Amino acid sequence: MKHNDFKKSKVANIENLAIKGLAVSVLSLPLAQMSFAEEASSEKESRRNEIQTIVVRGIRGSVKESLNIKRFDSNFVDAISAEDVGKLPDRNVAEALQRIPGVAIQRDRGEGDFVSIRGLSPDFVRGSVNGRTLVSGTESFDSTLDGGAASTTGRATNFDVLPSEIINTLEVFKTASAEHVEGGIGGSVNIKTARPLELGNKTAGSIRGQYSDFSEETKPSGSLLHSWVNDDETFGAVVSVSLSQRAIREDLGNSFGYANWQSLDTDGDGLGDTGSETLGAFSANPEIFTEERDRQTFNASLQWRLDSTDIVFDTLYSKRDIDSSQYGAIYSLYAFSHAGVEMCSVSGNADGSITCPEAVIQDGTLTSFPTIANIETFTDVRHGEDESLNLGLNIEHEVGNWIFTGDIAYAKADGVLNVGRSVLSFVDGVQDATNIVRTVEGTASTSNDVVNFTPTADDAQLQNPDNYAIQQIELKNRFNSDEESSLKFDAAYDTGADGITEVKVGVRWRSREKDFNDFTGTDSGRLNPVLLGNAYQAAPSNFLNSTMPGLTPSDLLFPDHNANLANRGQNIVMTENTLGSFNAQEDTLAAYLQLEINSELGDMPLSGNAGVRIVNTNTDVVGQSQTLTLEQQGAINVPVLSGPVEEFPFDNSYTNFLPSLNLKLDVSEDVVSRFSYSQTITRPEFTDLAPSLNIVNATNFIAAFGNPNLKPYTADNLDLGIEWYFEESSALTASLYYKEIADYIVATNNTDVEISGVTFKSVSQPDNQGKATISGLEIGYTQAFTFLPEPLDGLGLTFNLTTVNADLELNSGKEISFPGISDLSMNSAIYYDNGPIQARLAYSWRDEFLLVPVDVFGASEIWSDSYGQFDLSFKYEIAENLNVFVEVINLTDEQEKVFTTSDLTSGNGKRPLSLGQVGRKLGLGISFNF
Repeated sequence: MKHNDFKKSKVANIENLAIKGLAVSVLSLPLAQMSFAEEASSEKESRRNEIQTIVVRGIRGSVKESLNIKRFDSNFVDAISAEDVGKLPDRNVAEALQRIPGVAIQRDRGEGDFVSIRGLSPDFVRGSVNGRTLVSGTESFDSTLDGGAASTTGRATNFDVLPSEIINTLEVFKTASAEHVEGGIGGSVNIKTARPLELGNKTAGSIRGQYSDFSEETKPSGSLLHSWVNDDETFGAVVSVSLSQRAIREDLGNSFGYANWQSLDTDGDGLGDTGSETLGAFSANPEIFTEERDRQTFNASLQWRLDSTDIVFDTLYSKRDIDSSQYGAIYSLYAFSHAGVEMCSVSGNADGSITCPEAVIQDGTLTSFPTIANIETFTDVRHGEDESLNLGLNIEHEVGNWIFTGDIAYAKADGVLNVGRSVLSFVDGVQDATNIVRTVEGTASTSNDVVNFTPTADDAQLQNPDNYAIQQIELKNRFNSDEESSLKFDAAYDTGADGITEVKVGVRWRSREKDFNDFTGTDSGRLNPVLLGNAYQAAPSNFLNSTMPGLTPSDLLFPDHNANLANRGQNIVMTENTLGSFNAQEDTLAAYLQLEINSELGDMPLSGNAGVRIVNTNTDVVGQSQTLTLEQQGAINVPVLSGPVEEFPFDNSYTNFLPSLNLKLDVSEDVVSRFSYSQTITRPEFTDLAPSLNIVNATNFIAAFGNPNLKPYTADNLDLGIEWYFEESSALTASLYYKEIADYIVATNNTDVEISGVTFKSVSQPDNQGKATISGLEIGYTQAFTFLPEPLDGLGLTFNLTTVNADLELNSGKEISFPGISDLSMNSAIYYDNGPIQARLAYSWRDEFLLVPVDVFGASEIWSDSYGQFDLSFKYEIAENLNVFVEVINLTDEQEKVFTTSDLTSGNGKRPLSLGQVGRKLGLGISFNF
């Protein structure tokens, strides 16, 4: 990394984390089960279930079941199981996954959504439900970090759209077998839903209310499951429904980043104290989000079990609506002078520096400086939708030593994001359409982990509507859909012999289609601003819990977007960003051969599997294009797209051979060792494949272009593990892993590139230009303290720690930072399970990780700072099968921080970029199971 001066040593971090982990005190570790048989045959599942006949009772029973599954599976797997609907305190699948070793989650408005495994980003994690692909259509928009650029989930799975109540078993598969579907170099996550013939006749559910102390609102959620089987236990049906609402407020103290200022003389000796590499904040952007989330999920399974045939039909439907308002301000910070106002000496010294004794410089960063700020305020009104449907039919038939399995699946996800924005500028009060931007004198600083601006004197005019003008009304509409159909056939032959006990073969066909469309519309207000009138509103108070100094949103006025739209939006014409829209069609055909091993090494049982998977991928991508010509604009010629929009198709094809070997050696009755080798792939992002031209800067001939010729990432993976099951519900485990990734895709800048007859000075294009290595260690410790005297014998502890070391090198030999990698992550819980009481206090933590390799100024990297969170839950059985529970999420009210760092400055300091506050959430509810 480029900021080692500010990182704790790994040893110090581990000690600190261990202390935090052991400081924890009471409630249910999301009840762990462990396996992963993604699209594996039902025959393997039935044999596994025969081995693990366990009566689960509470937290301790689930931990026991978890360890039992881990112990007997041939692969490196971890999992979570839900004993009952509503048992897990985590509100969605992503938040449940954070309890598993090697898994770290990302958060949006404080809610977990995407997951990383062993340091690799969500795009390297394959998501599935009952072994069938989960596709996502989530749209996002971040005006600060990406300038509002189009952003779809690509191949990543948004696990926030699915509630934790649908989980029967949540499996994380960290090594591959030939029978597993390709696509996840980091790993695979499979959600197994309940089967009626396993549940029997049962009704279970929960009702809860959740209070957010920052938004000061309470919202309800509930779930209900009913399972029924006939008297012969040959047919059954299970139906579950989950409804939830959430009220979220998030405050963000943002900045666009840091720009280079010229050399400064702060001691008045006529000489610059620093070189021209000094960095100062370009802006301060306080923002407040208020958001309502509404999610409905329906899940159902029908199951027939005949003499030699098992048939299962699955349905999973989920819909999430998100409505939010954003109150944002932008303080554009002009250091030293602007519009005729001088804050420092502008005459300059002989060496070119500026004398400014008020400026404070630390490690090459302006931490405080006088400035003149332009102020804009804006209001965003957003509506987003995620809708997904998964259907599957599985038929398993047994004939003699053969088991034949057929599976047909269909998945579709649609995402919609509508954003309306109105912008105000702080101006000199006038009575007509002519106005002059008004500046405010003050001091900018980087205190309290946030860029802030404090006016020199209180200026009541900031709340005078006569001093604001409507600058712009903008509309954005984005639509994307992701659709997949698949068909597979597997056959397994029981040899009846030792050594090779079973031979498996199978084929799978899949067709996936991704569409993305982007529409924008803007009025002419920026060119003809008018006075505000009555179309304004105030922002919520108590910004960042009053931790940000200086000017906050409660000191300003914000546009009423709906009123402005009604008054001025009639003439807005929505036009498609044709060059950003695309369609991608991807078809794959795969076949595999796998041998199941059951033998001995000396007198030690040896089991596992060996095989190879062959997969061919055909990709057809259709972008949009127009004629590119040079037009005279002033004294220069600039490239201009004109004429009718035409489709620009491109196709690509490649074949991958993916061998795998997984071995498990029972060294003794309580000790298991493991070895795994595999080759895996992750295919390129659809947005990287789109062959569309984006002219970034016409004047300077700078453009961006997709690359339909991209090859997939490929990886060689090695895993070693040792596990000691020293007591019931207790184990100590360790795993070493190593990944060597080839054809890593990075953005490359090429010079003097000719496109459609026009030569561009610089073109950014994704390319297979890198190679990476990832290595690390996972340590897990679980113990039930049954040896303690009553009532302390109900205590138990779970703890896991993951280290990651990653290097990314371009083909040219240049080393660059690896995105998404946290050097350390951990989670722990102390639980209590005795009689009617179940309780848990859990702590999850991950180290800082790179978000964006280069910011908008091209001078800094953007990092997410380390983050840890305590979650507490308590459950009491008031009657048989009837429980009340209390939950507290983010118990200590942690804030999320983002910073930048650059090697352009001598000290390479960490500079605050964003500080986020979501607050804690408190839940109270009742659950039942009859």
